[in-house]
Amino acid sequence: MANNIKNKNGFTLVEIISFIGLTTLLLFLTYNILVLTSRSSSNGSAITESLENGKIFLDKITTDLQQTTNVVTILPITAEEKVSEIVFQDPNSLDVIKYSRYYLDETTINKQTIVYYFPDQPEVFVNLNARDDEDNPPLSLIENEEIIANNISELGFYGNKLINVDLKLSKNNKVTHLFTSVFTRNDQ
Repeated sequence: MANNIKNKNGFTLVEIISFIGLTTLLLFLTYNILVLTSRSSSNGSAITESLENGKIFLDKITTDLQQTTNVVTILPITAEEKVSEIVFQDPNSLDVIKYSRYYLDETTINKQTIVYYFPDQPEVFVNLNARDDEDNPPLSLIENEEIIANNISELGFYGNKLINVDLKLSKNNKVTHLFTSVFTRNDQ
């Protein structure tokens, strides 16, 4: 009976190699899952940031266009001919005549606040299509310029009474397309 008892003080070489192999495989799988999760999270963050960026711009321009009484830019009717900037009378300045210009500058949308005046009366702001006594157009002055949105790959305005705003945002090779339509105060 004593001959049947085996010594169980350690692991065999096969058991050790099997354990190392399984542990390596488990670590490899865990690492790959973490890498995929990180990439997925990064892509999701880029899309979310693009959507938020586009929403801020669309909210701002929609509000301005809904309140303006005078769109200066002559917009094409169809999307195929859309333009990348729009100028309209600033609805937020009631006491003086100011204009807002939204435009695409490479990958940013900028907004300028512009006033027009004649050299002999620089403190009096006039309509941009006004003429002085000698039929000269007014001079312009950019009062303010601000960046409204980043990572923009395309901006387009078109439409007759209904102004269409077409926006494409791009970040980390992910493209997001946003679109809205707005009636101005005079066209509602």
